[in-house]
Amino acid sequence: MSEKILAVNAGSSSLKLKLFTMPEEVELFQGAADRITGSGEGEFSYKKAGGERVKLSLNMPDHEVAIGKLLEVLVESGAVTDVEEIKGVGHRVVQGGEFFKDSALSTPENLEVIESLNSLAPLHNPANVMGVRAFSKVLPNATQVLVFDTVFHQTMPEVNYLYPIERKFYDEYKIRRYGAHGTSHKYVSEAAAKVLGKDLSDTSVVVAHLGNGASITEVVAGKSMNTSMGFTPTGGLIMGTRTGDIDPTVITYLQKIKGLDADGMSDLVTKQSGMLAATGFSNDMRDVEEAVADGKHPHHAQAVVAFDMFIKRIADFITLYAADVVAGGRNVDAISFTAGIGENSSTVRKLVVDRLAILGAKLDEVANNTRGTVDITAENSKVKILVIPTEEELMIARDTVRLRG
Repeated sequence: MSEKILAVNAGSSSLKLKLFTMPEEVELFQGAADRITGSGEGEFSYKKAGGERVKLSLNMPDHEVAIGKLLEVLVESGAVTDVEEIKGVGHRVVQGGEFFKDSALSTPENLEVIESLNSLAPLHNPANVMGVRAFSKVLPNATQVLVFDTVFHQTMPEVNYLYPIERKFYDEYKIRRYGAHGTSHKYVSEAAAKVLGKDLSDTSVVVAHLGNGASITEVVAGKSMNTSMGFTPTGGLIMGTRTGDIDPTVITYLQKIKGLDADGMSDLVTKQSGMLAATGFSNDMRDVEEAVADGKHPHHAQAVVAFDMFIKRIADFITLYAADVVAGGRNVDAISFTAGIGENSSTVRKLVVDRLAILGAKLDEVANNTRGTVDITAENSKVKILVIPTEEELMIARDTVRLRG
């Protein structure tokens, strides 16, 4: 029996959603709100399947106002005749720790557990819970489901998720590598197997999820074996405003010279670092690429170095995980690029692949400048290079239907 399911990704000042008819997996509507709770007007947009995107400026003092408006245009667009048609709402939650091995129904107890993990995902978990509570008020008869970024990575072996610190810190405080973007890595690795015409159980893929938040994952037989993000989403690659991997002594040294407490230091490495700090002016890769190309840009020299750092770190992790696949007795079937930068920046893809000569990776220049799901492999490449747009919302909708029973 068909039913309508919402997939939601709530940020601290943003909200994105898609409406699907399930299990047919037909997308009916998508909407987004940015600069919620900010002073002045925020950005609001929506699009019915097959229609043009409508963009508005609205005052949205809180998430409930934004949700109310999105549901209003959902009805006006004809995607639903009444919001009561929506039978389930699936919510992206970044950090589920070791408490959640699968997606789960939203209960007061489960929300308390998520809030206890806020320090592991300070930019995300509080906002995710805010979204759950807001939708629970507006759509009280819909099943609310929690879909975690971390669940996919629960298959990692101890050798890859433990840190070289006393075992008691893991046993007592659960300090370990958790990773993130699991929903995206799962979708892309499964889609890659289909593109390759292989069974998932016989496929080994390195997925590069490159956006303002970014991570690389080694996926073998459909299971995450290693991933670049760590205890929190701050580890691994250089990101928009996050440091990625860094000598921990740099952190303690900066604390001393700047007189920061733990919260202040966390704010510095998660919100004030990464490409924003390295370029000196922007965390938006489009701005960075423009500055790199424009020799007269006031931040040109700094942008060039930062961009090279970004590319090199991505190639380093891909090479590391490819070597791990080979050490396990398998071949790397594909390197798959996804997410905002991975899907849209042909320059980033080319420069990363250029650094993967050790893998015999080469891309087709013409194919690399096309959009959508595409094989960009050159004829003489020893490994497939794919671009696969991620569908995190669809994965959330699938789990929502499954848990509704």
